[in-house]
Amino acid sequence: MNVKYIALPILAAILFGTTTAHAENFTVEMTENGFSTNYLIVSEDDSITFVNTHYVTDVNLEPHAISDPFAVPYTVNSYYILDDSTTSQTYTISNCDSYEFHDRFFDVEPITVQCDNQTVQDTASEPIYQTTKDGITTVDVFTIPFDVTITENGSVTVHNTDSVDHVVSHTGTTGTTKSGTFYEVIPAQQQVTIEFPITGSSIYESGVYAFEDTVTGKSGSITILPWSGSKQTIEENTVTGISQGVVEQVGIQESIVVVLNPENNATERAETNQVNDLSSAPTVIADYTLLSLQQELVQSEKRLTGAIESVALLKIELDSSMQVIAKQKQDITALSAELEKGLSVEEETKLNNTVSELKTQVTSLSKDNESLIIERDQWKQLSDNWYAVAQEQLRVMIDVLGL
Repeated sequence: MNVKYIALPILAAILFGTTTAHAENFTVEMTENGFSTNYLIVSEDDSITFVNTHYVTDVNLEPHAISDPFAVPYTVNSYYILDDSTTSQTYTISNCDSYEFHDRFFDVEPITVQCDNQTVQDTASEPIYQTTKDGITTVDVFTIPFDVTITENGSVTVHNTDSVDHVVSHTGTTGTTKSGTFYEVIPAQQQVTIEFPITGSSIYESGVYAFEDTVTGKSGSITILPWSGSKQTIEENTVTGISQGVVEQVGIQESIVVVLNPENNATERAETNQVNDLSSAPTVIADYTLLSLQQELVQSEKRLTGAIESVALLKIELDSSMQVIAKQKQDITALSAELEKGLSVEEETKLNNTVSELKTQVTSLSKDNESLIIERDQWKQLSDNWYAVAQEQLRVMIDVLGL
């Protein structure tokens, strides 16, 4: 009889069965800047896996230490080291309560884990703000829509505690003309972080960014305040006056200053139809578009070719003059030797006249030779100048415009 009575509850359990909630696993990364999130909502029997993603080389991890709030007794030395040998640690939330996890090796903000969705929805309805050492303000919100205030380069982490998805869709911005847009789907019982960077292809300067939850039709706002580090961040992410990110070829302008001989030449504005003279290339200050830069490069190459040809012709002429001078000096030497042999007065006078004439020609040719040397050097300088201009334009096309 006793056996029958004991068997009845067991049979009932088998027939009617039991229901248990599906446990979820949440992954939290540990980086050099802290945890990937600082607030997490879980349910009983859910698990959290902390993963070390702080790589100092391609294969080596910087050790981190995740605290163990379940240790008995619990002290600051209660932690697991996550390094190359053990990269992760998983905790199961068996008792529905609030827990705080720390990285004992790094001075970063801890992560708070709150169990029981209903409790969190009641107690964490207010936004939770955090400010980094650099003065960047971020916020976690637990109701949709919401009205919050952050700084430039901040973020909003939206926790959806409902059983349906929500959509945060940007509808307009006031207070700035340089504003990006955003459209984020927040799945049920999950969280999504919306970033508001000050650099990149989409930037979000200080202003008021309105949005609508397209599921409920309700509106909210994100007010972005100026951040003290914005100017430096923009400068560090700018290359030669052009901000990194997506830029169109049309309308790109780059100021180029090429100083080749500032002591002897006044500043001139580069023009595409300059004549090929000796003063056309010393100093150039110009604004270039992509098209004009290519046109100017072609003109520079033409001028460079002309200058090189002039140098070559002058060298040939100079070499010829040097040969003539050498031949005439030989003639003078030979005539001087004849004079020393003893000649008649008439012959000596004739030879003296010839020597004087040759010396005059040598002097004249030497002056011409000096002029040719000066002109050759000037053309060579012009050639070098145009070569420098062409090289600078090529640098801009490659390094700045990415051609």
